[in-house]
Amino acid sequence: MHLQHGQRDEPVEGDELDRLGAIGEVHFNALCLKAKLKCSIVFPDKTGKDFVVETSLQPATPERSLDKRPAPTQIIAQVKTILAKNSTVRISMSVAERLTKDTRPAIICVFRIGADDTIKSMAIIHLLDDQLASILKRMRRASTRGRVQPHKNSISIKVPNASWVEASQTELARTLMALPGAGMANYAKEKIRQLDELGFDQARFTMHFSVTTRSEDDLADKFLGLSPYPPTTSISSRTDFRFRCPSRTLLVPAPCISNRTTASMVRSNSSRQSRKQR
Repeated sequence: MHLQHGQRDEPVEGDELDRLGAIGEVHFNALCLKAKLKCSIVFPDKTGKDFVVETSLQPATPERSLDKRPAPTQIIAQVKTILAKNSTVRISMSVAERLTKDTRPAIICVFRIGADDTIKSMAIIHLLDDQLASILKRMRRASTRGRVQPHKNSISIKVPNASWVEASQTELARTLMALPGAGMANYAKEKIRQLDELGFDQARFTMHFSVTTRSEDDLADKFLGLSPYPPTTSISSRTDFRFRCPSRTLLVPAPCISNRTTASMVRSNSSRQSRKQR
């Protein structure tokens, strides 16, 4: 599944869009009931989380007290319904941000609906790994272009043909229950890690600073700590997905320099001392 800048499918708008969306949400709830999953409707829907799907807690045993039972699997879901001949779903960037930053497994469940209002197939978009990286990339691109109002921007996701499956309770339950892997706690740790690291390479932060000095020798003394170094203004930025984003401006007590710069300053200082001795 990959993101697209635009949508070429046949558009559905207004009351018809709301009607198709309601059919999809009713179908999703019915599938969860048939699969014996606990499906809670989020109402009013203010953040794009249509449903919270949970499993039952594991039964208590003499070997496992109630307080030691693992947390139940819990999935947050946004449901979208599109025409059977379409393959692209659009969500607002504000909804995408909330879904991606929730540490629980988050999905977009997409239903294809026929002309007779029957559900033909479904696709589950799991917002982790490549899908998470794609959405983060779009948000960071918008930030670098000054588009910092996510509710006014949207993201389009094209679903490949191979991702469509039968819209059955068996397929839905099998897919959802596999999402947390080793458990909710481990899943949350991994998602937090990805949110922090996706899109960065080794050169994550760049810092620019200014130095005022009387001479090269004075500069060498400051870098070597032989003379006082006043605070200087530093502007830092981060680079992720090849987009440079402002980080912050701060005062630092001393500049960050490389080993090569240090060596150069040492050589300069050594030369100065040699000249003094002569």
